[in-house]
Amino acid sequence: MALPNGRVRERHIPGSLVAGIRFLGHFEDLPEKFTRLRAVAAEAVMGPGMVLYRGRDPGGAYHLEAAYPVDDEVDGGGVSSRLVPAHRALCLHRQGPVDSPGAVFREVFEVVGREGLDVSTDPPYAVVFLQERSELEPVDADHEVEVRVALMLPGWASQLAAGLERVGGAQARREVLGGLPCPAGGSPEQWAGWVAEALSRLDEQVEDPAVRREALQGCAHRFPDWRIEQMRARYEELGSLDALLVAMRLDQTVQGQSWYESPVRVGGTIYVTKDPVDQEGWKTAADAASRRAAYCHCGLVANARRLGVTLSASHCFCGSGWYDQLWEGILGRPVTIEVLQSILKGDDCCTFAIHLPPGIS
Repeated sequence: MALPNGRVRERHIPGSLVAGIRFLGHFEDLPEKFTRLRAVAAEAVMGPGMVLYRGRDPGGAYHLEAAYPVDDEVDGGGVSSRLVPAHRALCLHRQGPVDSPGAVFREVFEVVGREGLDVSTDPPYAVVFLQERSELEPVDADHEVEVRVALMLPGWASQLAAGLERVGGAQARREVLGGLPCPAGGSPEQWAGWVAEALSRLDEQVEDPAVRREALQGCAHRFPDWRIEQMRARYEELGSLDALLVAMRLDQTVQGQSWYESPVRVGGTIYVTKDPVDQEGWKTAADAASRRAAYCHCGLVANARRLGVTLSASHCFCGSGWYDQLWEGILGRPVTIEVLQSILKGDDCCTFAIHLPPGIS
């Protein structure tokens, strides 16, 4: 995909094995983490240092990882290894300090907003140091780096293919995606058309909505794993799901709203209704269409609406996967998600039911 901003380019990032130290702290802590990581990883290091960014904690610190690509697994001493999958990313070469997410990522996200792109936190946003051992220097020094922000839709297409194989094998994947080449590097217009056609074929080939949901739920954005860990620890500490729901409703970390969307339990089911993504636009909307546009969180839906592309309501099964991640992560047991209302079905809001496994107190 060609971008008007010549500094930000889309390219393929190969998969790699990385060893890293994850921590909650600040960017100025990074040189010390890299020093410790190099001492543990030693000769396994085979490439430049990188910072993986997973978001800001409500307390003000950042969820960061100092990491190196390695040629063998490195574990111990606070270091762990994992595979970063191949992906397509928006990439920017820049020179300057690496001391805050705003300084590092701002230019990329200006392009994201202007071009109507949808990005992913899986893999996490990355900053790769391009000068040898530069990562060991203070973060306010002048660093040459490559900034990488993964694009959502190539991964979305891969997850859909995997979901189809999971529910119906290779035959199901061929029936829905056969002859429909993925537009890797494509424009938002190309991707909107591709997704609309894929969903239409899914509706034609798979009658059971529960099976369609199973195929699509893995396409959802990744729920921040550190938030899941926090809620799981809180649940274990409180010993009561109802007490945890109260704590979730008291959360005010999204412009005065709860990140967890104020869940309410009725018997064996938790109900959540999403808050509008654009509160002011939703409140002042002149008509129902404008109000729905201000409500919906999905960048793909927003782009499709802007381009005059109609998406099947089955697309909202993708969003339901957000809740699988959270609640199965907290409870350690499978849950069943039901889409009760959605913007794509013509409703004024999006409401989901999380049906709990038996025996949850």
